[in-house]
Amino acid sequence: MSRIVGTTENWLMRRRNGLPTMTRNMMRILQDLRVAKNADEPFPMLLNAKQKTLDALFERDWVFASPGHDGTRYTITGRGLKALSVYEAAPRYHFDKTCPTCGQRPRGTFSSGKRMPYCVECNRAHGRKQFAMKGWQVLEDRLCSRCKKRPCHEFPSGKRITYCTHCRKVLRKTERKRKVKRKLWLISIGRPPICLKCDSPVYHTTRSVYDYCYTHYREYQNAYQAKQKAKAS
Repeated sequence: MSRIVGTTENWLMRRRNGLPTMTRNMMRILQDLRVAKNADEPFPMLLNAKQKTLDALFERDWVFASPGHDGTRYTITGRGLKALSVYEAAPRYHFDKTCPTCGQRPRGTFSSGKRMPYCVECNRAHGRKQFAMKGWQVLEDRLCSRCKKRPCHEFPSGKRITYCTHCRKVLRKTERKRKVKRKLWLISIGRPPICLKCDSPVYHTTRSVYDYCYTHYREYQNAYQAKQKAKAS
């Protein structure tokens, strides 16, 4: 399979705000899978790719693995295509501390001492634009953007989100199932996630995967039950 030439420069890791780090090898694999998908070969074999890199892409739901009698084949997912477009785009950041919008004035500084993403003038203009589009939060009379039937969910703090309470639960449940499925696949191939408190594999059942090994999972459960008993007494 042909590789895209010249799309990855001399860098090892690439970061974008709010997203996990992407390595150069990850980007090359995603680019190859995108080329294969566009060429009507959506499930190629990646014989030269490192398994650790493939596992990371699978866990992020950027690729989908399809085991077969001739080996495991991969395809890029919709999330992977979106992530690739984000990381391929040049970051709007100036290392000389110049405002990325006007490219002339220096970035401003908040009263806390933290540097603004833009200069003072552009930061104000950006704030006015955001407020004109959606205000400071979702409008009270807006309906859920998913079902278009129920009002948006409101937190105790008064902040609203674009989904209703029911749709929020459905989406969160779907995402949890997707994460468990990915983790169970890693366990099935002998690469289980590691406990958050030690280097042991996480505890799991046939349908669930926990964040701790069995020892720390029992410690967590015992502490939780003791706390609940203390509240009830």
